Amino acid sequence: MPMGRLAAAILAATGAMAGPAAAAPKNGRITLPVIVDPATPDSGEPVEVAAQQLFGKQTAHVASLVRLAAPVQLMIKKTPVTLAPADGLAEYRGYLGKETFALFCTARAAKPVAALLCLADRDGDGRFDQFWTGTAANPALAVPFPNIRFQSDIEPAAYQPMQPSEADAMAIGFVGSGGNVWTGKREFFVRVERPGASVLLFESRATGTAKNGPVDIALYDAIIHLVGDSRDAFRLKVAKPLGGGTYQLSVGYPTQTIWIAVPGG
Repeated sequence: MPMGRLAAAILAATGAMAGPAAAAPKNGRITLPVIVDPATPDSGEPVEVAAQQLFGKQTAHVASLVRLAAPVQLMIKKTPVTLAPADGLAEYRGYLGKETFALFCTARAAKPVAALLCLADRDGDGRFDQFWTGTAANPALAVPFPNIRFQSDIEPAAYQPMQPSEADAMAIGFVGSGGNVWTGKREFFVRVERPGASVLLFESRATGTAKNGPVDIALYDAIIHLVGDSRDAFRLKVAKPLGGGTYQLSVGYPTQTIWIAVPGG
């Protein structure tokens, strides 16, 4: 099936690039739970790190994987889709108001964003019974944009646990960027990587500058000790790494501040 048709169907069905979903029973939110291996704080001196260079890397793994016992035929806006047993489905977390539930998803390459195809076992009988869709920034990592959309109930589809491999691991760490030219503050983000692919987590954004002296930057539960910054580089160390355990990842939506000069202001 042409990827353009699949992407168009997913975007139309999910509305994922339009901002937060409307308050409707079939619109929800989604995150990717990953388990981060613990690391020790950096006890050495601050080092120079280039802008956009990943630092403070730790290893992360998807929470679990399953495979289908048989192919499942799905339909999105009259577009047919097949999920096969060879498609490993990674565990995600769905949210409907105060309710949370497990989703198991695979990503398909498409433009402008990857299509996220998800199944849920809502009655807990060991068979999938619902079909949901979402989007992800990159099919190789499949960290989701926040919105998901219920598509349909499906015929019960059996599944079984799947053993993760080293290829399922990813690196998670931090990057700094040039920041805001008006305030002088630098922007820092959490980023996840696999060979040939990376995703910036916009929702993790934090700002700071060492212009007036060292400062600590909080990213999730990690602390970056920033002692110097220029346009293209930083001097810093990871005073406190990510604590290990499960983190719920979502790309979020990028935001942009537009500054307007007001005469006489």
